[in-house]
Amino acid sequence: MIKAKVKEMEENKNRRKGSFLNGVIVGLMSALVIVCFANFGVRVYRVMHTSVSEAASQVEYGEDSAISPELVRKLQVLENTINTRFYLKDMTAEELDNGIYKGMLEALDDPYSEYYTAEELNDLMTQSEGVYYGIGAYVSLDTETSLPKIASVIEGTPAEEAGLRADDLIYQVDDTQTYGLSLTEAVSLIKGPEGTEVTLTLIRDGEPDYLEMLVRRAKVESPTVNQKMLDEDIAYIQITEFDDVTTDQFADALATVRASEMKGLILDLRGNPGGNLNTVVDISRMLLPQGLIVYTEDKEG
Repeated sequence: MIKAKVKEMEENKNRRKGSFLNGVIVGLMSALVIVCFANFGVRVYRVMHTSVSEAASQVEYGEDSAISPELVRKLQVLENTINTRFYLKDMTAEELDNGIYKGMLEALDDPYSEYYTAEELNDLMTQSEGVYYGIGAYVSLDTETSLPKIASVIEGTPAEEAGLRADDLIYQVDDTQTYGLSLTEAVSLIKGPEGTEVTLTLIRDGEPDYLEMLVRRAKVESPTVNQKMLDEDIAYIQITEFDDVTTDQFADALATVRASEMKGLILDLRGNPGGNLNTVVDISRMLLPQGLIVYTEDKEG
């Protein structure tokens, strides 16, 4: 009995010793891990701030430049806040970069100054060709409401079939409200693959409530020029938009009315949202005497 008790006590002592030694070892390892993490954190902090400082030091700042070391540091703080606290969706670095660029141009408070990403520029260039996939309506920006507006509807297109009219204000495209969007952003929502559908929520003068119209997208080749002969041999030519295809369309229309021995010409540009400057110049050369058509002037005169 005594031998058994002694053996039990020795075993308990050995277990306590083992537990103590294990505790010491675990404690030392924990302390070492904490120290390592602390050192790692300090090093990461230094690397981050050093990299930001180095990046800031490599930029040349003009005397009145908006870009400064303080701006770089502030952008870093904003980015870190977005990455850790913004919960609606994950933002990519590219999206944040484009937001910075777009924000700088928006600060000009000029509806005609805008930053385009490579994809948006490609869409714009495709649109200016005069062939696109959409609903078949010309859209402009209404300056009074800051909403996109139907400038005109192309005959025989989904827009005409759905009942869209000129001066309809586009309040919403599918589930996206258009107030505050640029014209390019709004148009990109309306356009889409052939055969797909888009729901437009419209504000129409004289209607007591919003109108919702479901429009099926299709391939649209823009007829940008219309012509006819009026009474007393007066020719009428309407240009709805200045696209790449417009130059040849206008040349054909002008040749047709000249062959009808016109005595005068009415050139109708109402509802025309604009387009390519080169197209405007080429058409002007068909009508005006030889000489300067247009020039640009900077803010210094």
